[in-house]
Amino acid sequence: MARYLVGPYNNSWNFMDALEKAQDGDTIEFENGYVFQWPTNKVIEIDKNLHFVGHVVPNQMVMGACLTTSLRPPSDL
Repeated sequence: MARYLVGPYNNSWNFMDALEKAQDGDTIEFENGYVFQWPTNKVIEIDKNLHFVGHVVPNQMVMGACLTTSLRPPSDL
């Protein structure tokens, strides 16, 4: 099973490229601070059994609580 590191750096994947290349059982991991700008006029349907992983990082602004990467689809879907 493959693992695709998605992020803003030259040594990481673009989210849409990783999603297209990934197969059932693969993992897409998001680098700390990665932001994907979802196209407002596009529905992205994921029809594969994938694992999505985000990094847990300390956040001093929230009294030391840990926050994780999250996936949030548009509320109108």
